[in-house]
Amino acid sequence: MGNVSVSQMEKSPVIAIAGAGASGLMAAISALHAGARVILLDRNDRPGAKIYATGNGRCNLSNRIMTKECYYSESGEDILRRMEPFGPESVCRFFTERGILLHERNGYLYPRTDQASTVVSALVRELRSFPERLEFLPGIRVSELTRGKKDDAPAFCIRGESRGGNVLTRRADRVILASGGMVSKEFGCTGDGYRLAMSLGHTVTPLFPCLVPLVTQGSNQKAAAGVRTQARVTAVIDGKSVRSDTGEVQFTERGISGIPVFQISHPLSEALAENAAGHSPRRRIAVRMNFLPELSDGEFAKEAQRRLRSIRPDDTLGDLFAGLIPAKLSSLLIRDAGFAQEKKIRNLGGPAREENPDAAQRIPRLLLDTLRQKEFIICGTEDFHRAQVTGGGIPLAEVDSEFASRVCGGLYLAGELLDTDGICGGYNLTFAFSSGWIAGRSAAAGSNSYVILP
Repeated sequence: MGNVSVSQMEKSPVIAIAGAGASGLMAAISALHAGARVILLDRNDRPGAKIYATGNGRCNLSNRIMTKECYYSESGEDILRRMEPFGPESVCRFFTERGILLHERNGYLYPRTDQASTVVSALVRELRSFPERLEFLPGIRVSELTRGKKDDAPAFCIRGESRGGNVLTRRADRVILASGGMVSKEFGCTGDGYRLAMSLGHTVTPLFPCLVPLVTQGSNQKAAAGVRTQARVTAVIDGKSVRSDTGEVQFTERGISGIPVFQISHPLSEALAENAAGHSPRRRIAVRMNFLPELSDGEFAKEAQRRLRSIRPDDTLGDLFAGLIPAKLSSLLIRDAGFAQEKKIRNLGGPAREENPDAAQRIPRLLLDTLRQKEFIICGTEDFHRAQVTGGGIPLAEVDSEFASRVCGGLYLAGELLDTDGICGGYNLTFAFSSGWIAGRSAAAGSNSYVILP
């Protein structure tokens, strides 16, 4: 496979790809299949470094459930339509045709081995089918990218640097930037791609961490640190519910984490970034939690009434929640209400208790209500180091349907650099593979002419 004559190689375009992650590897494979010569550069010593960490090492590479709501972009564009030339089914077929059997967990698709190394090995093995047309340069950071004059051939000069400070240069007809976003600095994702794109005329929307733990406001959050519990979480911005998800929530010393929290983190993180940038008026950002999502409103009302009827004067506020939620979580709810969980019911009514028998039940009733609609003010997120994907990036309006730049002829962009990010569940890897394949094919067939944005 991949054998071509010397004369054919001389006519083949040279494509330089910055980044050997999911999008860069797929771009290289696609371009090689289309007959191009490829220079693949990556600051890591091995290709696919970040892929090894995806899906907790199991590589959740796609999902059976695909709707446009699974992706975010400031453009509001339907990302699934943009991926149509090499969509989710094509991504899965690519791997199965190379011997990677897939299996499913609640829609999430993994290699049957549950090992990310299986996916990386398949990609690398495919690259090795084209030894005469591939130059792989590991351990090289692309430090500078310059575009020649309109009619220059080859059009680009790429300057790279090794960790030891050695400099190399390469020339290429076209370039694909696929160097990832701001997350996973240990895998070389330091935002170089944004800088290189901007040097060639692109813009970058504000960047913010997504699929990330949230930091809550208040002094009592440590009371529940370490607790894991089922809950329905809803992102609330300026009093409006914008996204919900249900699953296991984890409480940390600084706030909340877990997959359902990650699933709603994008709009919250974006609003936090707007506040940090001086957005006026300042957004009110919160998460509302229902700690008993399996109960209907009627079922909860019956359970609450049963507990209020059976409560005894010597019971504590903590006893009120026994059997419903973990003790550390009830401690947090009670402390946030201004009480200690050891406080006895008999001491709640005060002097007015004899005149108003319901006084001692008002507080328990209000506390039980927090099980259905406890609100946490969100004051921040953990940083990019704790995030799984970058929000924001190069606007989709600046690339055409083939992921070719509209502002710099011969330049293509793919993967996390673009202003597109998905929820948990293999959506980000699917977009990386899809955009990489389309960009590689397009670059192999494309021209170097400039296309000016309208």
